[in-house]
Amino acid sequence: LAPRGAGEAPLRAMLLREAAVPEEGYASHLHLLVRGDAAACAPGGAAPLLGRFRWEELAELAMAVQSGLRHGHAPRQGPGGGGAAPGRLDYGELVAGCCGGTYLMSDAGGRACAVFKPADEEPYAPLNPKGYAGSSMGEESAMKPGIAVGGGAPRECAAFLLDHEGRAGVPCTGMVRLTHSTLLRGGKAEVQLKAGSLQRFVPHECTSEDVGTALFDADQVHAIGIFDMRTFNMDRNSDNLLVVRGGGGGGGARLVPIDHGYILPSYRHLEDVHCCWLYWPQARAPYSAATRAAIAALDPLADAALLR
Repeated sequence: LAPRGAGEAPLRAMLLREAAVPEEGYASHLHLLVRGDAAACAPGGAAPLLGRFRWEELAELAMAVQSGLRHGHAPRQGPGGGGAAPGRLDYGELVAGCCGGTYLMSDAGGRACAVFKPADEEPYAPLNPKGYAGSSMGEESAMKPGIAVGGGAPRECAAFLLDHEGRAGVPCTGMVRLTHSTLLRGGKAEVQLKAGSLQRFVPHECTSEDVGTALFDADQVHAIGIFDMRTFNMDRNSDNLLVVRGGGGGGGARLVPIDHGYILPSYRHLEDVHCCWLYWPQARAPYSAATRAAIAALDPLADAALLR
């Protein structure tokens, strides 16, 4: 999605999955874009990257969203009513309680399966639908210093990449472009193109704000804490940890960390950080042997190369 810089290799497409649906008269193709020479797209050429990313899970998620769009499960009226404004995405259900455009996308059966966050609807982006519209992309966000406007979507994807072996539980996330025909004001048809992050929707009971912390497994709290420290998460509040009952150790609850648009800020802005787990009793418990081994295995240089 970023423009090609001087001396950079071109983007090349690698076919990940092809699925034909004869009864409906269409075929779906899912490609991975790789920046590199032709060898990078050859079998095994992208192995170092592919080996650290759950592509099959992402492919299934993208196909589910595409199938939902083809089955007419969009648009769904979002909170606030009214028609679609020109340029604003109107083929998902707009999620309340977020400062940016955040949309629930459906599968073929009409069930929520993904959350889509367009880059141009982030806080202070030009097409923000929540009253936080700005003038241009790429400027430093007034919401969080050290984060560029429009930089939240790639950070959501980076969070998934950096959650090695899924220890922190970040849901499957990828950067996608969505297109869909929709009627705009005046009856004019237009094909909308939106680029942003697509994340698997996790059914949950509530957030960690709504329950006692005694339900949470210490090892998982430690895994999330380590992840937040590695990425310098500037927005780990209790509403950004979903609670899934019966998914934790000892019959407690499983935590699902979301909303990672404010990780990895500029090194010039490493001061504005607050983590809700810091005040939980689990934060004072010692690390397990498995957690210490996971810390010892971290390779920040490899992580940096992966993100580049």
